[in-house]
Amino acid sequence: MHPPKFLLLDLAGTLLEKQYLYEKLCAFFERKSISLSPYTVITTHRRLTEETQFPDKTNLDFYLKFNQDYLLRLGLNHSSSLAEELFIELKNLPWQPKEGVLKFLQTNQLPKGIISNWDRTLEAKVESFFPSIKFDFILGSESEGIAKPSLDFYKRALALIPFPASEVLYIGDSIRLDMEPAQSLGIHTILLDPEGTFKEYSKTSIQSFDDLAQMFVS
Repeated sequence: MHPPKFLLLDLAGTLLEKQYLYEKLCAFFERKSISLSPYTVITTHRRLTEETQFPDKTNLDFYLKFNQDYLLRLGLNHSSSLAEELFIELKNLPWQPKEGVLKFLQTNQLPKGIISNWDRTLEAKVESFFPSIKFDFILGSESEGIAKPSLDFYKRALALIPFPASEVLYIGDSIRLDMEPAQSLGIHTILLDPEGTFKEYSKTSIQSFDDLAQMFVS
């Protein structure tokens, strides 16, 4: 691909992550004397997240169902009580920028936009973590009344970008929500896959924003 002229970015799971999520998951099972490798704990959670359509605002009922599905996939007792224990363990985890994100955003001079399945707090959340970064636009699903993987959501972003889709590079962490719809519109994409969960994915992927920064140097 030619050097892009615009960067389109996902937020949840791409620019931001839940602090200590996987550490707490591993610790939870260890306390329960359940023997699972960290790789299994993490990649099973990632694959379920990939397949689940998250609402703009999550609640207890949503996470109890998600946790039961997660426990079932791990081959464990998926009772509502264990799912609720897991919810209590993980609730209210703070967001934090992924490693290398801030440095990349500060040093990369391309114009940038954000498109994210998020509630109406999206702009405030972006401003709180990246106050020094200028984004040309920030599109959130609740505010727009439309969500990924809808092509119309991506078309709204493209309408705000003064370059053709072929000159846009999109970074996201989901094949279903990010890569496939963007690619279908002619946008170049890179999958962020830190844990190497999606080994079957044959197109360009990276494990970190340091990898992405290196691609812009080379």
